[in-house]
Amino acid sequence: LSVRGKGYYLITRIENPKRHKEYFEYFSEWFDNVADIKIDLSGKNLGRLRFYSVDDNPYINENAEILKESLLGNIKNPTMEIQNPSPGNDLTELVDKIEASGISVAPSYEEYLRIAIVLYSELGEDGRGLFQRVCSLDSSYNSRECDKQFNEVSKRNYTQCSKGTLVHLMKKYNVI
Repeated sequence: LSVRGKGYYLITRIENPKRHKEYFEYFSEWFDNVADIKIDLSGKNLGRLRFYSVDDNPYINENAEILKESLLGNIKNPTMEIQNPSPGNDLTELVDKIEASGISVAPSYEEYLRIAIVLYSELGEDGRGLFQRVCSLDSSYNSRECDKQFNEVSKRNYTQCSKGTLVHLMKKYNVI
């Protein structure tokens, strides 16, 4: 969340900090072209530079790459697409129900691991955000540990759990 809690923020590593404004313009154009998201232009001001999160549970990608200076010339041609599960996706709908209930369906490590496996085996990297959402309901939630667990599941390519595992946990904890 933003400092005021009304928006989002992005902290990223850049190759050449002296070109901050150009990187800012790159991101602004990229988000506008790819996701139709308008960026608050006040972020261009170095005096408003953010280097610390006030969010208790920020999403942190420990494997993020430094944005190369060579990309700055390609502002008009974004090559990445946002890969979020579609709103009609069954797993997204199940996660929405879990969130709406406010009930943790993964209080044990075994259940936590199974949910990571379900979401990775069904959605690949796109399941990471859903995993964060499910895990954030537990009192012991830690976003970095959550990401580490998802990374481990992806490295080992586990596939022995399916959507039925998530449905079973939802029933076990009276979410459905």
